[in-house]
Amino acid sequence: MHGISRAPLVADVHLQGDCALRLPVTATANVVVYLYEGAATLANETLVPQAATLTSAGDALDLHAGPDGARLLVLAAEPINEPVVQYGPFVMNTREEIEQAVADYHSGRLTVAA
Repeated sequence: MHGISRAPLVADVHLQGDCALRLPVTATANVVVYLYEGAATLANETLVPQAATLTSAGDALDLHAGPDGARLLVLAAEPINEPVVQYGPFVMNTREEIEQAVADYHSGRLTVAA
């Protein structure tokens, strides 16, 4: 990994009815689009409300709001190209790290803020 930047993009997009937006993203970014209000399409595919859509968009996202508008959360970044292991709320690089995090949690060495 070169440097720490993964070219992150976080956008809370509010589109009025029947409006379109072409949002530039890094060509190799992984992108998540979450439609939380209204109706919209991404590259002519209807987005499912209250569901995350993962895409590799190319160099731009083509969003289009339905007649009543849309509100979407867009998250994008370059992949970290590292292994990812997830167990419940724990996300690490290896199963051994997961087991250590769970053990730390159960022993009280790792606490979760409320």
